[in-house]
Amino acid sequence: MPVADFVKEIEAKKVTAVQTRLRKEKLGTAKVTDPKKPGTFHTLVHAAVKAGDPTIVDALLAAEPALANAPDHEDCTPLHWAARQDNAKLVEVLVKKKAKVDPVNKAKLTPLHLALGGGRLTVVDALLKAGASASAAPPGGPTPLHHAVSCLLGGTLPAEAYAGAVDRLAAAGAKLGEKDAAGLTPLHRLLAAGRSAEALALAGRPGCGVDELDPTGRSALAGAMAADAPDLGLVQALLAAGASPDVQDPASKDTPLHAAARRGRTDLLALLLPAAKAPHARNAKGACAAELALAEAPDAAQGAAAAEALVAAGGELGEAALGLARAALAKKADGLLAKLVPQLKPSALPALGLDFKAMAAAGLGRTAVACLRAADPKASLSAPLDSEGNTRLHALAQEGGSVEVISALVEAGADPNAPNKEADTPLHVAARADRIEVCRVLVDGGADVTRRNSKNRTPKTQLKITDAIKDYLGEAEEAQRAAKEAKKSALWDDKMKATQTESAFGLRVM
Repeated sequence: MPVADFVKEIEAKKVTAVQTRLRKEKLGTAKVTDPKKPGTFHTLVHAAVKAGDPTIVDALLAAEPALANAPDHEDCTPLHWAARQDNAKLVEVLVKKKAKVDPVNKAKLTPLHLALGGGRLTVVDALLKAGASASAAPPGGPTPLHHAVSCLLGGTLPAEAYAGAVDRLAAAGAKLGEKDAAGLTPLHRLLAAGRSAEALALAGRPGCGVDELDPTGRSALAGAMAADAPDLGLVQALLAAGASPDVQDPASKDTPLHAAARRGRTDLLALLLPAAKAPHARNAKGACAAELALAEAPDAAQGAAAAEALVAAGGELGEAALGLARAALAKKADGLLAKLVPQLKPSALPALGLDFKAMAAAGLGRTAVACLRAADPKASLSAPLDSEGNTRLHALAQEGGSVEVISALVEAGADPNAPNKEADTPLHVAARADRIEVCRVLVDGGADVTRRNSKNRTPKTQLKITDAIKDYLGEAEEAQRAAKEAKKSALWDDKMKATQTESAFGLRVM
């Protein structure tokens, strides 16, 4: 009987007819061809696999075992064809009949590649169980995971099936961070395609190569940072997966910290810095991230804030400290300069004009306080400065000192209720000087508006106080009185509750 008739019986799944023919005729290695497709061919086992009947496949191979690994015109073995069918039994029969589990076709794909690409997970399971390699890439071909990613990105593999494929490959010990011929890991490719969900799922797996560099020298984290609008959630997830913000570009030596600093992105730095071990690493031009923030951030204020965050992260700035201090002074970046003062050598402070008086005159309050601390770390910020017992707060309130400097002193611990020899507090002085903004800072910092001086006057009841000051202090007195009453009531309720039954306490409150 011609091969074509045999194929018809196979395609019709006529098991008995096939078995009868095999008993009467030698199968041999005859090829099935198609006149309409010149140059194409396959074997009868391929045809039986396509028909999907394991019994016929078994019978054919029992008659001609060599056909288990016979290729078609594309070098696909019957196992390749089985990988395209959603029938794990076919794989089991072929493997049992000595089919090689990792044959490579002309497309440089194994049966596992084909099963993964089609999302046929039961077939994937059968192939892996049979010993198919979860990691091996044929010469010039992709790894199984790279192929699955390509199919996902190409739209032929649904996301759910892709996730199942990754689960199985990982469980089988696949090397998830292998690079393809283009030098990209599966994670690089997912991120480049904007598939954040799949990228993050992969990044959470050990060995995914989260810090591997792509051909441009970027890690996955650096790539995420390079986006026009970096995804904070993606950055955070990559860091949680172990991505390092210290990885440097081989050419520029920039780290993700440098990238965030250039943009003045304090939100990104807040995510990166807790994981950074070298926040002041220098790039190829010798600049640390803090220097870039000051020099290149589009917004000066944001750049100063970014540089301040970097300096606050700790670590030795080395020679960069002096240059940063000069730049911060020029930009009047108070917070940053205050952070830098402790890192400068004492001898460098006078050369830069960094002392309390100069900084106070410039309105750089936090820097002024830092200069005081640098001059004498143990000195009290509330100590009298003159024979009248006036503190710095008294003097600044009287002499027109900036609100920023007064606020910085109070925040640093200067006592807003420290009295001079006349029992005047800084608030008394500020009220007489008609400095309502200073009064607000002092009250917000804990100044007692009911404190009386040696003339038995509160700040509000002093002579020659403007109506605006009186009105403000009157409101402040009411607020403080209400706060004290609320505190007293809370303390009394706690005492009563401790000494009464719950029901009695509830009735008293009502």
